[in-house]
Amino acid sequence: MQLTPEKRRQWGRWAIGIAGFLVVWTGVAMVFPLLPSPWPPFYWALPVHGRVVDADTDQPLAGVAVVANWELRDTAWTGSPIEEIAVMESVTDEEGSFSFLWWRPRVRWPITGVLRSDAPMLLFFKNGYTREFCHNSFAPFNRNPFPSSNCNGRTITLKKFKGTTAEYAKAFWDLDRSLRFLGVGRAARRCEWKNIPHMLAALHVQQELFRKEGVHSGLSPLETLSNKSLCGSVEQFLQGYLP
Repeated sequence: MQLTPEKRRQWGRWAIGIAGFLVVWTGVAMVFPLLPSPWPPFYWALPVHGRVVDADTDQPLAGVAVVANWELRDTAWTGSPIEEIAVMESVTDEEGSFSFLWWRPRVRWPITGVLRSDAPMLLFFKNGYTREFCHNSFAPFNRNPFPSSNCNGRTITLKKFKGTTAEYAKAFWDLDRSLRFLGVGRAARRCEWKNIPHMLAALHVQQELFRKEGVHSGLSPLETLSNKSLCGSVEQFLQGYLP
């Protein structure tokens, strides 16, 4: 890939900024050794790509919404989530392919947070299919500034659901739980849910199908994800993504 002069200058500014940040943070850590470890000062995740196929036919699945979440956990004994350093979405093409690429490093902030070891958490969903997850193995924390994903290069299989509508509805409890972070804390204030419109549109369609058949599901109302005064209405935002 040939870089333009403007792109070279931009990368140069990033390099100078990162170097300066490292110097300042390391100096502060030396003066105040009881502060949380300054390493790593940033994260710049390696690319993640893969394919999604139908479990029965082994044919590629297009239109699968894939959400990737890189979450920071508190280094204190609670280990509770404190920040999403990145929330991204990809939609599979006709070949079933998806990809995620970080175009820039992201500062690790707050410094009490470290990337959870199983990040990124990948969530796969397509209407009529069961959801799937893919993530790294669990370990205390990930201090590698260039984290990779064990899901990179893998083929993910989705199974078409063959039970009743009521049985299908029960399968959404853990999917709903996996997305609740979007409606609380910094993720809510930064309107992170707007980063995954295709996933939310698919869930909206599924909620409407359940409602028409009078079936209760484990899906929370999508409007609970948004602070309307800051981010507006979820349903209005999704109008351009609904079939």
